[in-house]
Amino acid sequence: MTALAEAPGAALEVAAPPSPAPLSATGGADAPVAEPRGFRPDGYGRLVLVWVVITIVGVALVLVNLGPLTEERDQRALLAEYRVEVESASNQAFGLAGVEVPTEAPSRGAPVAILDVGGIGLRRVVVEGTAPEETRQGPGHVVGTGGPGQPGNSVIVGRRSLFGGSFGTLGDVAVGDRILVTTTQGQTVYVVAHVGTHEILGDDGEGGAEPSTTSTTLSVVDTTAAEETGEGADEQPVLADGPVTVEQLYGPSADDRLTLVTSASGIPWATNEAQVVVARLDGAPFPPTPQGGRTVEDDGRSGDPGVVAPLGLALFAYVVAVAGTVWLHRNLPWRSAYLLTAPLLLALTIVVAEQLAISLPAWS
Repeated sequence: MTALAEAPGAALEVAAPPSPAPLSATGGADAPVAEPRGFRPDGYGRLVLVWVVITIVGVALVLVNLGPLTEERDQRALLAEYRVEVESASNQAFGLAGVEVPTEAPSRGAPVAILDVGGIGLRRVVVEGTAPEETRQGPGHVVGTGGPGQPGNSVIVGRRSLFGGSFGTLGDVAVGDRILVTTTQGQTVYVVAHVGTHEILGDDGEGGAEPSTTSTTLSVVDTTAAEETGEGADEQPVLADGPVTVEQLYGPSADDRLTLVTSASGIPWATNEAQVVVARLDGAPFPPTPQGGRTVEDDGRSGDPGVVAPLGLALFAYVVAVAGTVWLHRNLPWRSAYLLTAPLLLALTIVVAEQLAISLPAWS
């Protein structure tokens, strides 16, 4: 009261409120304003790495777990189909018209025999052809070689690991084991004479994965020594130890035999070594029937060259689906995003795995 009375004309000064101090990085003073969060470059790198790992694991699971299921399904269908053919041929044998003799070579993918290897508990329907699409159904008869149970060298190629790996235990076969082959002509017994692992050489005698060209003049067995000494061909080795050429495995032979071939390596793309079982025919062969002509690709060591475009398209669709999945998971509730993306990603993973399997060697 006294101070105000003494200065009636003086203006009142009101102190301004203190300005707030800037916050520090830890919430104290002098802190800059926080910027919106976003993806950093290293965050993108980690995301890509995670999806690459997920893709590899998913494809591997499809090939290892789904492949055997599809092979079993195909085998059941092939067995049902071939049983009808065997029964029809058996009925013809007792008819007045006799057995109908084939006039054309078997079509690719058609069943041509039932293979029973008792030593390893293997029983599979053999199809014609050794392309990846054919050996995924079961062991494939090499086009142009002798028909199963018929004269010459009948060659069958099977997978080692993928799609059930029907020939995965081929190395467990023992010399002296018997192999039963059933065709529309009847049943034939082969006795195993050779089991071994061989490096496959090219035409120039050098090791390599390139397929060998086809010849019709070379023989697997050299019978010169047998003729000079008077020993029979059955007493001679059916296949020399060490490296061999494709022609020595797939070419004509002086005896009637069955040659079973698969990859000697668990690596799917390996083509340099083969696990081989050679068995001699026990008894007389059936009359030969028409067989197709073999090309350099008919050895089970190559994939389908026409798969590049479908595989690229499948991979592109998968990448687009992954990018859409990431966006949906950042903008939708996770349950909604999961329901929208999981079925599509699963389907595309199966498609990519199927196309990748076709690009790998047919015996892998």
